[in-house]
Amino acid sequence: MRRSEYQRVAMLDLRRENSFNYDLTEIFTNAGFSEEEAAPIIANITAKGSRISLKEAKDYVKRMQEEDHIGQETCNRICSLMDRYRKYR
Repeated sequence: MRRSEYQRVAMLDLRRENSFNYDLTEIFTNAGFSEEEAAPIIANITAKGSRISLKEAKDYVKRMQEEDHIGQETCNRICSLMDRYRKYR
């Protein structure tokens, strides 16, 4: 395939994954989550953002917000954080 035939997808910048995980942990800590409660959510967000797409990761966060696992403000902070760590691949 030619380079022009590939579809670019917004994904998590893997070079800054550790910084992303640190900032994401801070968001959950400030929202009152314990480390045990936040760990699976953080792992899912990181995996979806780095392997599938940021759109899929944002959809996951919004589903978690709709199911009342996280609050609206936390959801907005996570989505804006993902936008800051975006890279097109």
